[in-house]
Amino acid sequence: HEHKGYQLVIGGDTNSPYGKSIVDRASECSNIIFPGVVYGETKAALLKNCIAYCLVSSSEGLPIALLEGMAYGKIPVVTRIPAIQEVLEKHNVGIWSDVKKVEQVAENMHAVEENYDILQTHGDMARKIVEGNYTWPHICDKYLEMVKGF
Repeated sequence: HEHKGYQLVIGGDTNSPYGKSIVDRASECSNIIFPGVVYGETKAALLKNCIAYCLVSSSEGLPIALLEGMAYGKIPVVTRIPAIQEVLEKHNVGIWSDVKKVEQVAENMHAVEENYDILQTHGDMARKIVEGNYTWPHICDKYLEMVKGF
């Protein structure tokens, strides 16, 4: 595929056997970057400047990293796992693939490149979901309600 100058940035620890296998498979692709684990200003810069936040997983809860990408208004490119579905599906938000369907993920990422102007509405809605449900004041209020119930 032609990538219109986009780069794929894969953050996280790549020192595991799985991580090393991904780096090895991508060794011929100059537009894939592995910065390792990112924090602070580097992480903020990546989130601010990306067009989508891709979280493809087969078995985790709702990661804070997805909410961070959503807070920046990035298009969520995600897999159908319960925790993510619970947050996004009721709002009809997200570019979805089935678990372990790599070709669907690739097609979805290409669709974001090709149709960014149309799909950006998913990013706008993702930001609204975070603002309405996952801000610290909102979470604190929910926590206080729960504690008062004991």
